[in-house]
Amino acid sequence: MQVAPDSAGERVRIGQAGGALLCASLVGNGLNYLFLIGLSRLLVPTEFGIYALGLTIFNLVALVTVFGLDTGATKFVSHHLGLSQEADSRRMIVQIVWLGGVWGGLAGLVLAFVGQPLATGLYDKPDLASVLRWFAWAVPLSVMTMLLLAVLQASHTVRYTIGIKYVWEPFGKILLCGLLLWAGFGLTGILAGIVVVSAVSLFWSAHVVWRRASLRAGETLLPSRKGLRELAAYCLPVGMANLVLIVATRADVLLLGYWRQVEEVGLYLVAFQTAAVLTLVAGAFDAVIAPLLSRAWARSDRAALAQAYQEGTRLAVTVTIPPALVMVLFAPDILRLFNPQFTAGALCLVVLALGQWINSTTTFSNSVLLMGGESRVVMGQGIVGGILLLATAALLVPRWGILGAGASATGALVAVNAARLWEVWRRFHIHPLSWGLVSPLGAGLCTAVAVWSAKLFFAGAGWPILALLCLILYPGVLLFFGLHRDDRELVQALVNKLKPRAV
Repeated sequence: MQVAPDSAGERVRIGQAGGALLCASLVGNGLNYLFLIGLSRLLVPTEFGIYALGLTIFNLVALVTVFGLDTGATKFVSHHLGLSQEADSRRMIVQIVWLGGVWGGLAGLVLAFVGQPLATGLYDKPDLASVLRWFAWAVPLSVMTMLLLAVLQASHTVRYTIGIKYVWEPFGKILLCGLLLWAGFGLTGILAGIVVVSAVSLFWSAHVVWRRASLRAGETLLPSRKGLRELAAYCLPVGMANLVLIVATRADVLLLGYWRQVEEVGLYLVAFQTAAVLTLVAGAFDAVIAPLLSRAWARSDRAALAQAYQEGTRLAVTVTIPPALVMVLFAPDILRLFNPQFTAGALCLVVLALGQWINSTTTFSNSVLLMGGESRVVMGQGIVGGILLLATAALLVPRWGILGAGASATGALVAVNAARLWEVWRRFHIHPLSWGLVSPLGAGLCTAVAVWSAKLFFAGAGWPILALLCLILYPGVLLFFGLHRDDRELVQALVNKLKPRAV
C-alpha cells in the first residue's frame, strides 16, 4: 500500500475522506436502523428481547477479542507508511492477522461452550442458548473483518470500509434475512443470515488487503517475535482498558436482562442504538484523522497535531447538532416507529442522546493519546470509567430500569471524556476549542428554540415535518452566522470535485 506524501491539500483530502465515510455510514446505519425496526415489528417482543440480549453478548465478545489490535493497526501501519517503510508495514499487517485469527477463533469456541450455562444458569432464558451458538460462528469472522478494515483505513483507503461495512453488510442482512424470514425460518433464519453476511465480508476484506499490501508467500506470512512483542506492548494496555470499558458499557443491557423482563432489553436496545447514531460522525472522521495524528507524532509536528485535533472536534460538533436536536425534541415519536409501547423509553433516549453527543464531540482526545503512544493512560482511564459505569448501573438499574441504565451510561461517558480532555492538555498543552465552534453552537441553540416554538404553536403538524424543518433550518442559520475558513475551503473543494469536467 502506498500513501502520497503530505501536502498543503491534505486537510481537504482528510475532510473529503471523512465526509465520504460519514455519508456512507449514515446510509449504511440507516439501513441497519430499518432492519432493527423490521425485526421489532416482525418478531414477538419476547423473541426481539432475546435477540437484543444475544446481540449485546456477541458484540461484547467480538470487541473484547479485538483487544486493541485495530488501534495498533491504525498507529503502526500508518506510522510505517508515513515514513515510507512499506516492508515494515507489511510485517505489522502479518502480526495483526495472526493474532486476530487466533484470538477470534478461541473467542468463538468459548462463546459456543458457555452459551448454554449463560442462558439457563445466569439469565434463566433457555432460548438464548441457540442464539449464542449462532453468534459464536460470527465472532471470528467479525473480529478479522474489523482488523483488516483498520489496516486499510490506516492508509486512508476508506472505500472498502464503505463498500463492506456500510453497503454490503446492511443490504446483505436485509435481503438475506428477509428471504429467510419469508421462507418461515424465523429468528433462526435471521441469525444464519448474519453469519453468512459476516463470512462474505471477511473474504472480501482479506482479498483486498492481500492484493493492496503486496503480501507474498514465504517468510512474509510468518509472524516474528520482535513484531509480536512490539504490537503486544502497545495493544495490551489498550486491550485491558477496552476489556473493562466494553464490558462496562454493555453492563446496562446485561443487568437489564438479569433484573428486568426481556422486553425491556429490546426497548433499551432500540433507544441505545438510536442515540448511538451520533457516534457515527466521530467514527467517520476519526477513521481518517487518527492516521494523520499518528504521522504528526512521527514527524514531531505539534502544530499539525493541534490543528487536526481542533478540526476534528469542530467538524464533529457541526455535524452532530441536527440529529441530536431531533432525538431530544422528538424522542417519543421516534420510538413509536418501533412499537407504540416503546414511547415509555422517551426520557431514556433523551439522556442517552445527550451522553452520546458529548462522547462524539470529545472523542478525538482519546485518539491524540493513543496516537501519541499513551496507551497506558488510556488503559487507566478506561478501567476507572468502566468501574464507575458498573457501580452506577448496579445501583440504578434495579430501581429505575431503562432510565437508570441510560443515566449510568451517560454519566460514565461524560466522566471518561472529561478525564481525557484534561490529560491531553496536561501532557501536550493542546485543546480542542477554537472560535470555529461559536457558529455551530449558536446555530444549534437558535434552531432548537425555533423548532420547539413551532412544536408548541403547531401541535397538529406531523413530527416528521417539524424534524425536517430542524434539519433544514440549522444549516441556514449556520450559513448566516458564517462558516469557519477551513470549512469553507472544504465545501468549495467538494463542490469543485462534483462539478462536471469539460470534455
